[in-house]
Amino acid sequence: MQTGRIWWAAALVGCGAVGCNAAHDDAGTSTQVSLNEEQAALDVERYDLAAEYDWENRRLVASVKVTLDATKTPPALVVLDSRVAVTGVRLDTGEALSFSEQPGTLAIDLGTHAAPGVHFIIDYEASPPIGSGQNATSPLTAIESRPGDAIGSRVLYTHSEPENARFWMPSHDAPEDRAYFSIDMRVDDGEQLVANGDLVEAANGRTKYRTAYTIPTYLMAFALGEFGVERTRGPHGLPISVWHRPGLPGAYQPLLGLLDRMVRRFEGLLGVAYPFEKYSLVLLPDFPGGEEHASITFQGEILTSRADLERDARLTTHELAHQWFGDLVTVEGWDDLWIKEGMATVLQWEGTRSFLDRDGSDPRDGDMRAVSAGEAVRDPSIEPSAKYDSGPYDRGAWVLTQMRTLAGERAFWATVRQVLTRHRFGAVSTDSFLEAFRPVLGDAALVAIRRAIGAKALPTLAIEPVAGGGRVTLHDPEGTLLVPMRFAWHRAGGAVQTFELVPGVPTDIVRNAPEDLLVLDPRDVHPAWSLFASDGASQKAFSEAIAPLRIPFGGRARERFSNVGGTHQLTALLEGTLPTMRSSEFPEFLRGLDSDAARATAVARACAFAPSDTGSGWVPVLERVLREQPFPGGLRRSPFFYEACSRLFPPSQLFPRAWSSLGEGLTSPVLDEAQVAYLEKFTAPPEEMLRVWSAVVQKGYSTRTRFEAAFVLHEFSSNPNAISEAERPVWRERMAQLVAAGQVPFVLESLIPTLGNVAGASAVENAAGLRALAAVLHMRGVPQNHRDAACTAYRLTAQEDTAWRAFVESVANAEIHPSVRAILRDPASSCV
Repeated sequence: MQTGRIWWAAALVGCGAVGCNAAHDDAGTSTQVSLNEEQAALDVERYDLAAEYDWENRRLVASVKVTLDATKTPPALVVLDSRVAVTGVRLDTGEALSFSEQPGTLAIDLGTHAAPGVHFIIDYEASPPIGSGQNATSPLTAIESRPGDAIGSRVLYTHSEPENARFWMPSHDAPEDRAYFSIDMRVDDGEQLVANGDLVEAANGRTKYRTAYTIPTYLMAFALGEFGVERTRGPHGLPISVWHRPGLPGAYQPLLGLLDRMVRRFEGLLGVAYPFEKYSLVLLPDFPGGEEHASITFQGEILTSRADLERDARLTTHELAHQWFGDLVTVEGWDDLWIKEGMATVLQWEGTRSFLDRDGSDPRDGDMRAVSAGEAVRDPSIEPSAKYDSGPYDRGAWVLTQMRTLAGERAFWATVRQVLTRHRFGAVSTDSFLEAFRPVLGDAALVAIRRAIGAKALPTLAIEPVAGGGRVTLHDPEGTLLVPMRFAWHRAGGAVQTFELVPGVPTDIVRNAPEDLLVLDPRDVHPAWSLFASDGASQKAFSEAIAPLRIPFGGRARERFSNVGGTHQLTALLEGTLPTMRSSEFPEFLRGLDSDAARATAVARACAFAPSDTGSGWVPVLERVLREQPFPGGLRRSPFFYEACSRLFPPSQLFPRAWSSLGEGLTSPVLDEAQVAYLEKFTAPPEEMLRVWSAVVQKGYSTRTRFEAAFVLHEFSSNPNAISEAERPVWRERMAQLVAAGQVPFVLESLIPTLGNVAGASAVENAAGLRALAAVLHMRGVPQNHRDAACTAYRLTAQEDTAWRAFVESVANAEIHPSVRAILRDPASSCV
C-alpha cells in the first residue's frame, strides 16, 4: 500500500445509518477484546460472501459462509472480528446458532457442532460509516452523482488494510490467517463487479468471483459500478486491465504498457513469475493512494491516469510490486509491515528508474528517500493503523538497500527469491525474513540490522565551514548505519578518490582544484546528506560550504557531472545552483543530464540568474526551452517550480492559448493532464491566479484537473506575502463559493485550508466562509473533510464566542462523527 502522510492517513471509523452493535469510544477508535490463546489461533479456511447493495438505504445486505480449518477442532465459542449489524447466525441446515456481540467482536456458540471443517452462515448488514473526521478512506465507500464531480457514475468499493475488513464482513481479521475467498453479488444493468480471483459466473443479474489461492482478509476486496475497461495481455498471456469510471480521461494504453513492462521487470529481478490469474488496476474516486489486493489493485483516479508522469508511475509500480511482497507472501503480523512496504518501495524505484537515470547505471535511489527521526522501521509500541509513517516505507527501504549493498546484487536478489519461494502463499515474520539472510550476511550483521530496524534516531552531521569547503562530523547514536557514509572526489586529472566518514571524527571536505567535483554517497545507499544536518547552523553550512562543491566548475567537470548518475545530478542541482556556462552551452548540458527531473531543475536554476546576465543570450534560449514544455514527466508535486521563469516569461505570454483555456475553465481536454501539471509550475499576479485556477476548479473536464487547480490555489495562498490585504476579500468570497458548491473530498481538502489562508480579522469578514464550512459539515459524502471544516471555522470566527456558538448551532443537526462533535465542544484544545 502506498500511503505516507500525503496520500493516506489511517483511522478506524464509526457505524453507519442502519446502526450496528459494535461500539466506538468518543475518539473514534476501536475497543479491542482480548482473545484467549485458543481463539487467537482460529484458522478460517474460506469465506463465501453473497451480497447486494441497497443504494436507496445505503447498506450492504449480505451473508457470509465461514468455513473453518478441516484439520483442527475449533473452540466451542468462536470469536470473530466484526463491526457490522448481525441479524442471525445459522448452519446450512437452517438451524440457528446462538451469538453475542461485544464492541468489535462477534462470539458464536458452536456447541456440539465444534468439529474440524465446520461451516456456518452469518447474515448481516453494513453501511458506509459516517467517518471519524480524519482524512481516511472508509472501509466501505459508496459514491453517487454529486456536485463538483466531473463524472456522475456511482461506485461502491472496499478498503480494508490494516484491520478494516471487519467493517464490511465478519472475519478473523488477522494478516497471518489466509483463506480462500469468493463473492457472489447482485449487479444492476450497466454495472460490473471486479474482485479477487477468477470470474466464474456472470448471469441473471449476479456476478461471482472465486480465488484458487488463500489470502488474508485485508486483501479481500471488491468494487461495483459502471466501469470502462481497457485490456491487454502481458507475459505468459497474463490478462492485464485498467478499470475506470466511464468518461474518466486518461492515457490508458501507455498505462497498460507500463504494467506489462513492470511485470516483466519484476519477474526477471525476483526470479518468480507473477503469481495470480490476472492483474486489474481499478481507478476509484476519493481513493487517497493505492492499496494492493491479490490480483487487483485500487488506486486513486486523480493520481494514476498517466504513465508518463513520474508520480503516477511510481504509485502504480509500488502497488504492482506488492503482488509479490504483500500478496503472494504477506506479513505474519502488523509489526512486520516494513517487509512488504520496504520491499515495495525498493521495487518502485527499480521500476521507475528511467525517470531518474536514463542509462540505468545507478542501482540505488537513496537520495529519493524521505526519512524522519522518531519513526522506527519496526515499532511494536504503536497500533496497526498508526504504523503507516516513513518507518516501514522509506526507512524500511533504506535498511533493505544497506542489506543489498552488504550482500551484493546477486546474493541479495537470490535470498529474496528464496523468501518468496519458501513462504509462497504464506506469511513471513521479521525473524524468518532476517534469518534467510544469515548465510549471506553473517551473525554480526544480523545483530546490527535488528538494531537498525528498531532505531528511531537518525544519524546527524555537524557541519562547519572551513576554507574551500566544510568540516563534517558524523554521529550515529542508535547504530542506524549498516554501510558507512562515503564521499568521492572526481579530480581534475581524472582520478576518483573515495573517503569514509568515521563516527565522531571530524572530516574536511575541501576542493584541491577548481575543477574537482564532489559526489556525496557515490553508491547512493543513504538518504540525502542534507536530511542529516544536525541543526540550523549545520544546514546553513551544508548549503553554503558543501553543496557548491557538487556543482561542476569548468567544461571538463561538466563532462564528469554527466556521468555521475541521475539521482546525484538531481540532488546536486536541487541543493545547489547551475554550473557556470554560456547560454550556447546550456542545451548540450541539458542533453547530458540523465533524468527529466534533473533537466527541469536545471531550467529552473537557469531562470533564477538569467535576468542579471543581460546580453548573453540566456533569455531566448530559455524561452525556446520552456515553450517546448520540457520534462513534465520528471516534475514532482511542487507547484511554482518555475516561479523564477514566470518573472521572465509570464505564462499568459509564454502559453497564450493554453492559459486562455485554463481561464475559460478547461471544460474539454484541449490540454491533457500532463500539460496541466506543467502549467501549474508557473505563477501569475494574485487576481489572475484566482481567476484562472478557480475556473478550473468549477468547470474542469476531469476530477483530476479540478483537484490540481484547488491544490494550486492552496499553495499560492499559503505564502503570506502572495496576496495583499486589499485582494483578500475577493479571494474569500470566491473560495467560499467553491467550498459550498463542491462535494469531492480531495478538492475540498485544498479549498478548506485556503479559506483559512485568506481569512479576515473578524467573523463578520469571514461570514461567507463560515456558511460554506457549515454546508460542508452537512455533507454526508465528505466525512474526510469534517475535521478540517470544523477547525477552519474556529479560525474564521477569530475566537469570537458569539460567532462560534452561532456556527455550532448551525450544524447541530448535521450527521458527523463523535470525534468531530468533540471538536465543536472544545475547539481550542482540539484544533492545533
